Amino acid sequence: MSRQPIHAAKIFEPVDSRRSRRFLMGGSIACNMGKIVNLSTEGALIVSRMTYMTGSVPLSIGDGSTQLCCIAQIVRTRRVSSARHVCAVSFAELSSEQADAVKRLIATHRIVSDVRAFREAA
Repeated sequence: MSRQPIHAAKIFEPVDSRRSRRFLMGGSIACNMGKIVNLSTEGALIVSRMTYMTGSVPLSIGDGSTQLCCIAQIVRTRRVSSARHVCAVSFAELSSEQADAVKRLIATHRIVSDVRAFREAA
């Protein structure tokens, strides 16, 4: 019985099926849940020291000139270390003023235009 050499399988980037583009965030954005990693008009990814499970939570994001206060729905959480958790939230329903506030925060504090661009550069 002869063994066939094992060839490395081609690795394909999974299709990004998100409803909206995510933007990596930097700068001085305050958030009541933790640190904003990325932000979109549909939700956010937050690193926190608190454990959030499921349900709705009040969310406040701001930079001094722009403030967003809304109710966010926790989509998923994952523990990344003993004291850090990653929490993905979606914005339940945003008014047009709240959506404009998210867009202003993204325009002011984004690091790269899209998370996919960051992945491709790495």
